[in-house]
Amino acid sequence: ALLIAVQAVQIYTVQDTWFVMSILQAINSFFYQVLSLAAYAYLPEIKQAVGEVTMATYSSQFYAWMFASQIAYLVAITAVSFVLEIGDVVTAHIGQAVDVAWSGPFYLLAFYFFTKQAAMRKLPEGRSLTFEGFRQVLSTSKGIFQHYPKTLGFFLLGILFGEAAANSFTVVAVTFLVEYDYNTTETGIVILILLVFCTVGTFVASFSMRKLGSPAKSMQLQLIMFIIVNFVVFPLIPKVKVLVYLAGALWGLMLGWFYPTELQLYASLMPKGQEAELAGFYLYCTQVLGWLPPLIFTIMNENDVELYWGGVHLNIYFFIALVFYSFLPPWEECISITEGENQMVKTRKERESVLISSKNNNGVEDNDAN
Repeated sequence: ALLIAVQAVQIYTVQDTWFVMSILQAINSFFYQVLSLAAYAYLPEIKQAVGEVTMATYSSQFYAWMFASQIAYLVAITAVSFVLEIGDVVTAHIGQAVDVAWSGPFYLLAFYFFTKQAAMRKLPEGRSLTFEGFRQVLSTSKGIFQHYPKTLGFFLLGILFGEAAANSFTVVAVTFLVEYDYNTTETGIVILILLVFCTVGTFVASFSMRKLGSPAKSMQLQLIMFIIVNFVVFPLIPKVKVLVYLAGALWGLMLGWFYPTELQLYASLMPKGQEAELAGFYLYCTQVLGWLPPLIFTIMNENDVELYWGGVHLNIYFFIALVFYSFLPPWEECISITEGENQMVKTRKERESVLISSKNNNGVEDNDAN
């Protein structure tokens, strides 16, 4: 409700209110991350309920619908602006209003289907809620690299670098096109082509995961293809301008393939019993290095480096991600490790049991002394 409310207020963004609206946008980003965390926490359990093959279909369909909705929104708002011949400010107001009216009911519907879950653990006696979260994050971080270094550990490291490149891709690509004198219409067409082929890419993801029998292998193949595409098209676009439309299609295929495959890996590799907490780890890893590729790209641009190298440099992050994903064990072994008893939860329970036993023994000794 807070997310929708802030979005509704932002309909009235004008020159005199932009500063307040920018603060609201920062707050809204926090609300969105909280909502995303709650949603992602359900995915491992859904995967366990429906099975890996069905979950792979769900992952692809989720992103297919998301990209299709973005295309419909972009086309509709552009058409309204063109037909009514309105300015940018009014177009932005209409676009924000449509966003609230369209996404708001779906957010509410999602919460209707979010079934209640009992608390996984209680606040230990004598601990403060303010600091317990930080203590638990530290404990889980140690637990991941102690008990799940080959599966969850390498997966999270792969996300750090893969998401850094993928999430920066649109920013880098648009700046790249502007710097090479593509006008607004040409850039808009490229973005539209990219979104259309993102939708197609989700079906490529579903097919490859079924065909290869492993989302890890599908991700490795996807990253190799993405690296090849970037190496080829970024240097050629300045020489053959019309090639940009083919590049938009190839980039869309790669991104549409990337996100569902990563979602399937996430749903499959999260141990049971810490879904919400590990969803936070996952979302953190998707964001924490997002600033780095645009910064490097900007530095290269400001120092008169040929800008296509700024686009090609994204391959560094994709390659590092590929290395970490290559370290994952065979997929059957990954599933076997994940579906076993959560060793982090087991260790914590054993530690808490020892503490309780120690306190009880101390109490008995005190009573005997009295």
